[in-house]
Amino acid sequence: TPKQIAEAVADGGLRPQIPSWVNKMLSGIITKCLSPSPSERPSMHDVAATLNIMRRESLAADARRDNEKAGAGIQSWASWMGFGS
Repeated sequence: TPKQIAEAVADGGLRPQIPSWVNKMLSGIITKCLSPSPSERPSMHDVAATLNIMRRESLAADARRDNEKAGAGIQSWASWMGFGS
């Protein structure tokens, strides 16, 4: 029942299991946020900073992927046009 779940969380430290496919940095911040000890939980500043780092890393990875696709497209076009043969 919902009451039993609430009691297990409050008294027994029940926490959701974070799937292994979740980003390790995100998993870490979630785990810290769910700490039963308030002193071990991160501040909102720390949470926001971690999320910003993750966002920048994701944008950088997207940019690298886009550059690789563009480079492959240019190489294919150059080959088709007979350049570099």
